[in-house]
Amino acid sequence: MDSNNNLRVIVVSAIGGVLEYYDFVVFILFANIISQVFFPAHESEYLALAATYTFFAVGYFVRPIGGIILAHFGDRYGRKKIFLLTVFLMAIPTFLIGLIPTYASIGLIAPILLLLMRICQGLAMGGEIPGSSVFVYEHMTRNLKCSGISYLIAGLFGGILLGSIIGSIITKSLSNESLMVWGWRIPFLLGGLLGVVGMYLRSKLTETPIFMDIQKHNKQPKMPIGEILKNHKWSVIAGICTTLALASTVTTYYMYLPTYLSKVFKYELSTVFVYNSAALVFLILATILTGIFSDRSKINNKVIYLIGALIVALFSIAAFDIMKGHNPLLMTLMFLIISIGVGLVSSVFVLLLIKTFPPNIRFSGVSAAYNISFAVFGGLTPLINTMLIEHSQNPMAPAYFLIAVNIIGVIALLKIKFLKEEV
Repeated sequence: MDSNNNLRVIVVSAIGGVLEYYDFVVFILFANIISQVFFPAHESEYLALAATYTFFAVGYFVRPIGGIILAHFGDRYGRKKIFLLTVFLMAIPTFLIGLIPTYASIGLIAPILLLLMRICQGLAMGGEIPGSSVFVYEHMTRNLKCSGISYLIAGLFGGILLGSIIGSIITKSLSNESLMVWGWRIPFLLGGLLGVVGMYLRSKLTETPIFMDIQKHNKQPKMPIGEILKNHKWSVIAGICTTLALASTVTTYYMYLPTYLSKVFKYELSTVFVYNSAALVFLILATILTGIFSDRSKINNKVIYLIGALIVALFSIAAFDIMKGHNPLLMTLMFLIISIGVGLVSSVFVLLLIKTFPPNIRFSGVSAAYNISFAVFGGLTPLINTMLIEHSQNPMAPAYFLIAVNIIGVIALLKIKFLKEEV
């Protein structure tokens, strides 16, 4: 593949990832407001917020179901079809969330509708990241595979950044009253419209050469997930445990933290969004630069993951201690160090998954490992952190949780075995 095609695949995939992940995560960035709008006012703040986090988790819980279904068709009938479909399936429910009447208007129907839309989002996201990663990997030339994946993952973080920037603009521009009445709807309506842009961009790409070769030689399995469970279950388990460290860390530092800082340490929400935006810029740069460095240096992907996970584990206690001080310089330094660690892991973790599965079941294998891990640990992390703080009365509790999951990730890393076949 020539350099122009490489660039086009990277750019379009990254932009599509920005738009789709924005749709998925804007929910958690506005969790504090959603908890007040969609649940009865007489409930305690803790219960309303816990319910909101549970809805957030449901979007993760259904991802394996969506992932299995979409990956089946991706392995059977083509990567591009699913690559295009997931954007559409994400944009519609996101737009509809922005139209749902509040609890004060229609009562219990409001949270029920919100839950249904969150389920639809989760089903779509189940096929997005595994499918996009396989699509980019199979398009890239050998010396650009890590770079291509790192740009895609950076694009996903860009979706969180976009949500954080829009959140910052909205919270600074509107009064609390306007924000509660109608301002919270803007990010969801905008996300639905941006999804249409993502669909258009992705429609211009072609099917991957690897899948066309599989199709040409009729190597598509009739039931990819059956093949995974029969012959590759230990690879899936290792992949789940490797991914869980990133799932919990990204969710905590870049999605859960805005609500945590405003609730626990009484930061202004607009200030929190500024910190979050800066942290995501650091993370995006760290992810991209690591991918480029990995391709040029040929360093082992496992070593990169190991260093990143250890940075997060070793620095998390200090990070949460810094948050108590409201010191802008230390907060910025904290986010920089954490983002370097997360960026190292995020640039290579998908490659670790991809290299463990043969091409004809690759989509399904990556989907199973990735989605199960994010369903459990990505989805439950805000709720786990909230419950840990509530029951221990210790605002440092999330730091200990992050240490544990990153140690599990490092142990699992040692168990992952790459296939000899290298596409």
